[in-house]
Amino acid sequence: MRTVLLVVALLSASGPACAAFTGAGAFVKDAAGADRNQFSNTERVTLQARVANTVASVDRIRFTFRILAPTGQEVFRHQGNSVPGSIGNSASQVSGVPVSQFFAGPGLYSFTAEAALDGQTVAQSASFALSSPNILLIYPPNGAREVGDRPVTFRWTASGATRYRVTVGENPSLYNALFSQSTQGAENVLAYPENPADPRLRLSGGQVYYWKVEGLDAAGNVVAQSETPANFSALSAALTRDLAVTEIELTGRTGASMNFSVRVANQGGSSESNISMRMSLGGLPAPNSPLILAALNPGDGAVYTFSTPMPPDQAQSLAIACLDFFDDNVPNNCKSMQVARPAGLGGADPARPLTKDELWEALKQKLTEAGTDMSGYSLVDFGAGLSADDMQALLEQLASGQAQISVDRPVGGVSGAFEDMFANPIAAPDDNLPAEGPEAAAEAGPSGEELLGGLGAALESLGLDLGEYKLRGLDGLSAGDAAALLDQLKRGTARLTLSGPRRDPAGGDGAAPIPEAEVFEGPPPTGLEEEPAETEEGEPKKNTANKGAVRGFAGRSVDSFGPRGARAIIRDAKDFGRLWKRLSAGPAPEIDFEASMVVLVVAGSGRGASRVEFSRVAESQNGLLVAYRLEGAEDAGVRREGGAPFAGVVVRLSGLKGDFQEEGGKEGR
Repeated sequence: MRTVLLVVALLSASGPACAAFTGAGAFVKDAAGADRNQFSNTERVTLQARVANTVASVDRIRFTFRILAPTGQEVFRHQGNSVPGSIGNSASQVSGVPVSQFFAGPGLYSFTAEAALDGQTVAQSASFALSSPNILLIYPPNGAREVGDRPVTFRWTASGATRYRVTVGENPSLYNALFSQSTQGAENVLAYPENPADPRLRLSGGQVYYWKVEGLDAAGNVVAQSETPANFSALSAALTRDLAVTEIELTGRTGASMNFSVRVANQGGSSESNISMRMSLGGLPAPNSPLILAALNPGDGAVYTFSTPMPPDQAQSLAIACLDFFDDNVPNNCKSMQVARPAGLGGADPARPLTKDELWEALKQKLTEAGTDMSGYSLVDFGAGLSADDMQALLEQLASGQAQISVDRPVGGVSGAFEDMFANPIAAPDDNLPAEGPEAAAEAGPSGEELLGGLGAALESLGLDLGEYKLRGLDGLSAGDAAALLDQLKRGTARLTLSGPRRDPAGGDGAAPIPEAEVFEGPPPTGLEEEPAETEEGEPKKNTANKGAVRGFAGRSVDSFGPRGARAIIRDAKDFGRLWKRLSAGPAPEIDFEASMVVLVVAGSGRGASRVEFSRVAESQNGLLVAYRLEGAEDAGVRREGGAPFAGVVVRLSGLKGDFQEEGGKEGR
């Protein structure tokens, strides 16, 4: 209820009879009558104006009360109060006005009182702040435990403040708080840093944290706040490892040398140190490459510089920066850019064919960015050379997605040295390939018997036998195409893709039966030792492998793995399942890939081996040493029934690269 109080004070005055009507103050009071300049939107206020009059008037002093919001908009107006125009001090007020009646959001409001007498108006004003204390904390809810959000995102109900400040600490008083940050605007959500650089700011599993929200006005004054701080705890999670080359930039040149800056960022959740980075230009390493990086905490980044000469015979060169690091996000470990020869460095023929090394480095970089680990691969051969312009166009098309790279290999899960692991053939011969060789020049194509002989030799190298099959025709294949195909088959340049039923393990279709693989349980097979690597404290790592679990397997493969066979380290159950279908017709052994990995060797079809035997598998500072021998390999060319012999052993899981060494044969990494 509003009440109007009229106060008239009559004072005797002497002096000249002239108008003297002045203001004596404007006031905003609380319900108790005390002057205040800050209120909440749940209170009631009293608006009061005082004036002084030194000349008596028969008219009345009339008052108008107005309130302006922080935006300048008029949100309250009251008229009708008046007092006699007698000599002396007078006052008028409006009591019990609910703030909620004119509340338009937190901020600074202006109260203006106007008094009019005999055509003279006196205006006076007072400012006061309004806030809304009704900030409710929504998420994480009070008492929540093991919040698994990454990052943890705080949410609350808005009170109309200009912006909000979130404070997080380890105690209810929020003394010496861990984190305090304001929103950019009036949004009611704020994310906690996922990987803060300061270790103290990282949320630990099991620790109880407290948080509150304060509403701020445009000047940064607190105009609202949540009540008792809410509490929560974060879920413990394994730290990720993600070191990335985020940027490579050409900054200029010094003489014949090109200057580069390379930025590396730790985007994971663990600190990294003693990581080397390699920089090359046109296939040639920079003088200070490899470079050992300084320690990087989560969220940290660092910029490194390289200065390297541009190869004199290249008009365009590929600059590549790569980390020697195998983490949880391999594709971002490398970054590349094309660099054109600056004017004044001398001319290189822009149409010269790119070297093998340049093409291989470019393709390997793109394959790595696509998620395929190319460590251990080497370039054997490719067709006609590409010019620098052609290569630039190809790389630009790869970067824009207009060109795509197709890889017949599993992405992730298999690493180490493996050669032709999945499906030795890559693609069928191209019908549009130009004829090659003397046979291709003949007008008449090869006979059916000649082509069948060439096919038979090629298929036999893949582990298949045509037996008594006969060639009935060459549908859709011209004589010239047949001649070119036969020539490529003889020279081994044609690649064949085979489809159809596998050999029946029971001996169907005339194929020799292939026995299921033999699986070993318990300790490693005889002659196999796992040499424990030392921990940081110098103590040997203990082998905690279950002695009753699968430790190895051997047999003859269902499919052929080509003349070179395969060598691999498999760390993923799905990859192992796909591979096992090519190895054996029996059920795959159960292997705990969370704690173990499989070392596999498959003999090549051209080695004539009868079985594969491991002599040593040991962890070392240079990687995982895998020493093996092929029994009967000296009988190369001898044809044996069934597929190629293979053997696998289950060892402790690690990120080491395989160092495969055949006793009396080749070595590979």
